[in-house]
Amino acid sequence: MKLNVTNTSVSAVVQKTKEHIDNMLHPKRMWVILSGAVLLISLIAAFMQPYRRSIVLWFPEIKTGMLKAEMRLIPWHSGKVVAVSAIVEELLLGPANPKLKPFTDQRAKLKEVIQSKNEFIIALDAKALFVSSVKPELSDYSKFFTAIAKSVRFNTGIKHLAIAIEGYIVFLQ
Repeated sequence: MKLNVTNTSVSAVVQKTKEHIDNMLHPKRMWVILSGAVLLISLIAAFMQPYRRSIVLWFPEIKTGMLKAEMRLIPWHSGKVVAVSAIVEELLLGPANPKLKPFTDQRAKLKEVIQSKNEFIIALDAKALFVSSVKPELSDYSKFFTAIAKSVRFNTGIKHLAIAIEGYIVFLQ
C-alpha cells in the first residue's frame, strides 16, 4: 500500500495544527490553563501529606529559667494515649529554639502511657532524671514535671496525670 501524500495535504495539516496551537495559547486561555494546572498540582501535594496539628510545649529559658512556649507540628493521631505519647516524646527531644534549654538528654525515652479511667500515667526511663549532658544543677525536676503536665493539659485537656520513673510515681496532679 502506497501513501499518497501531497504538499497540499501536509500543509493543510500543518496549518490546522498551527491554528489549534494558536487558539490554545491565546493569552486569556493560556493563563486560565496554567492557573488550573498550578491549582491541581497544589491540591494533589496538599492531599498527599499527612494532616498535622500544632501543639504547644513549654521549655525553660536559658537566662531566666522561666517556662516559655514553643509551637510544634506533629502528625495527627486519634486517641488520647497516642496524643500524650507524641507530646511527651517531643518534650524529651528538647527545644528547637536555641534560647531555650532542654530538660533532659535526648537519650531519655518514653516507656509507655497508661490510661486508667480518668488518669493517665506517663512512664519514663531513668535517663529522664539521671543524664550526663545536662548538668544536674541546671535541671529543675519539679519544673520538668510541671512542663510535662502543662503541655499535656494544654494540648489534650487531660487534668489527672501521673509521671512514673522506673515504676515509681514521682509526680501526681
